[in-house]
Amino acid sequence: MRFRSPASDQRTSAQRGADFDHFMFNRSVLLWAHLALAFAAALMYMTTLDNSWLKWWRRGAGDIELIRSIPAMIPYIVSGVLSRRLITGRRLGIWIFVAVLVAGTAAVGYLYMTGTVDKLPVLGTLATVTVQTVVFGLAAVILLAREFGD
Repeated sequence: MRFRSPASDQRTSAQRGADFDHFMFNRSVLLWAHLALAFAAALMYMTTLDNSWLKWWRRGAGDIELIRSIPAMIPYIVSGVLSRRLITGRRLGIWIFVAVLVAGTAAVGYLYMTGTVDKLPVLGTLATVTVQTVVFGLAAVILLAREFGD
């Protein structure tokens, strides 16, 4: 897959080097991993919400559900912004970080699907989002830092 460089960069691909290509590939992997996992976490979170009052045929019903699923997406937004700033052209850290993202999503999905979070509706969701954000942030700093893999 080819990536286009900004218009201000007039160098050829050979002049930029393989590290630049790895850097661009790693950016796209992180973007798509965060988008897919945020969507999956939002769907799992929406299963815990009571939607019996919502009239699905009315205008804006989808917008309401999107807004109500934002708490499940917060860890992925924070992690995506942080990891984008830390990304390098190295390959090992990125794949371990994606594995941490998948494992975190699976763990939180398990908590949502089994109803563990429902026992304390506000505190359970707040604690889940906070812990997930901290774990993803620490994983990004540790695994994607420039010193890792040197």
